[in-house]
Amino acid sequence: MARALLNQLEAVRTGLLLGAAGVEQAGDAANGHYFVAGPGIAVIARNTGAGARTVTAKRARTVDGVAPVDNAVSLAAGVSRMFGPYREADGYVQPDGSVNLDVEHAEIKLQLVHIQS
Repeated sequence: MARALLNQLEAVRTGLLLGAAGVEQAGDAANGHYFVAGPGIAVIARNTGAGARTVTAKRARTVDGVAPVDNAVSLAAGVSRMFGPYREADGYVQPDGSVNLDVEHAEIKLQLVHIQS
């Protein structure tokens, strides 16, 4: 199956509800996720499970024929972490302009937030 699109939320001065039903998306460990790359975009990952779980940002390109290592980060139980920005210069933007994320388990909940500058 295809990767699941992460819905983008806009950060606002009155506040953005984090970690709430309806704004988080459950991790899709089988298919992964993607979002359209752009400035001011961050991913918030929350581990709702009882054990550590991994979130992986997939690198897009090779250098001199060598594939770079993906950025895998372990989240302890109950921990939330914000990731980003993901820039083309850092090798995260895929040829179609997206950034791909993989999660180890559906216990990882994701939010995509755009912060205007």
